[in-house]
Amino acid sequence: ISIDSLRGDHLSANGYRSATNPDRATSPRMDALASDGVRFERFLSSTSWTLPAHVTMLTGLSDPVHGVTDIGQRLDPMRTTLAEAFGAAGYETTGFFSGPNLHPYYGFAHGFDTYENCASYTVGLDAFGATISPAMIDIHERSHLDISGPRVVDAWGKWLENRESVDEPWFSFVHLWDVHYDFLPPRDFDVFDPAYRGAIDGTRFLASEKGGTLSPRDIRHWLALYDGEILSVDAQIGAILDKLDALGLAENTLVVVTADHGDEFKEHGAKGHQKTLHDEVVRIPLIVRWPGRIPAGTVVGGTAGLVAIAPTLCDLAGLPPLAESRAESLRPMWEGQDADRPVLMSLHLPSRGLHVTAVQQGDTKVLWDENSERGAIYDLGSDPKEVSPRWVKSLSEAGAPGKLLVRMMDQARRHEEDLAVTEGYQGQALPDEVIAELERLGYIDPGSTEED
Repeated sequence: ISIDSLRGDHLSANGYRSATNPDRATSPRMDALASDGVRFERFLSSTSWTLPAHVTMLTGLSDPVHGVTDIGQRLDPMRTTLAEAFGAAGYETTGFFSGPNLHPYYGFAHGFDTYENCASYTVGLDAFGATISPAMIDIHERSHLDISGPRVVDAWGKWLENRESVDEPWFSFVHLWDVHYDFLPPRDFDVFDPAYRGAIDGTRFLASEKGGTLSPRDIRHWLALYDGEILSVDAQIGAILDKLDALGLAENTLVVVTADHGDEFKEHGAKGHQKTLHDEVVRIPLIVRWPGRIPAGTVVGGTAGLVAIAPTLCDLAGLPPLAESRAESLRPMWEGQDADRPVLMSLHLPSRGLHVTAVQQGDTKVLWDENSERGAIYDLGSDPKEVSPRWVKSLSEAGAPGKLLVRMMDQARRHEEDLAVTEGYQGQALPDEVIAELERLGYIDPGSTEED
């Protein structure tokens, strides 16, 4: 289960309490899930936006290696996905999503027997491409107003109930979108700031400062609405867990809950994500439960990264390691054999002029901006909010953290060369649903061949 835009520090299991309503827990069902399994306190994404993070999640390849880092780029079909690995092992593979950046155009359908779009709006053919088009902007704006979690959970539940072979093993990917802005929690979940009487209504999150400056009180209300969305999605996860219980599947189902990135609320001057690699946008949750096979109530305090999810699932299911991934299973961390692992993060978007890399291990984090040729080193033990950096003009000046970042980037470059990754793959193969839509619109003769 991947929850879009969920900050790890906003889970009540991780100690979070709302500033406007500290008595209300944001994530009771996820908290209970964590008590039955393993919870990672310092789990980090590979980046701060949806597309590259999910490619990393489903391939075990870091962003510089898989190369899908900018708008319109998509996964090279030569790469092996987690769904393909499970499918090759005899699993039925299904995916259910609703966010636009999880569209099959980007290669996410590879290996899935079923990959279903559960958005409540129609996705036009012209919404995707190598550049930001008016159609792409329109589809993203519609997605910000969509409430799709119940549709996703319902579609997954119906599939689970109606499987043809109840004895066949299965692998499901469930993407829950509703925590992503705009923040429109259903009434029963809008409970964190009932006393607010200002102008913020949850819509137009990114544009809310135009024409004026947000007050600290407005920011607190944005956070309260965000927490309400988390509570709503937590209930959707509860519905998934209840379905497993009702069908007698919970005891033999491995459940993993994570996210792709977080959101920032002016902590470093901006709102949203896809702008920085600070903690509020890269620290995400990770909960792993498998009754009788994973120790219940275990908390892992060391740093670990999103790239390790795919090899962890293969390890726990007894599948061979993904041949292309060099990431290692997280199992040794909850077994007490590993402490902190270095985590490489990057934000490489030429379309927006962003070229930032970072590495974190334990309390030490270094950020490097290629544009300004300036780096920042943080001691998260004494500066958890990353507000007091030590600035450096070169990575050599950064000492051991700088050397670690250089080494990890060099390893990623060599890995990319070994795989012969086509950066920003723009191949000609079209998804089946796109071909079907082109046929419906009359652009393709249904009797034509692929060569035609």
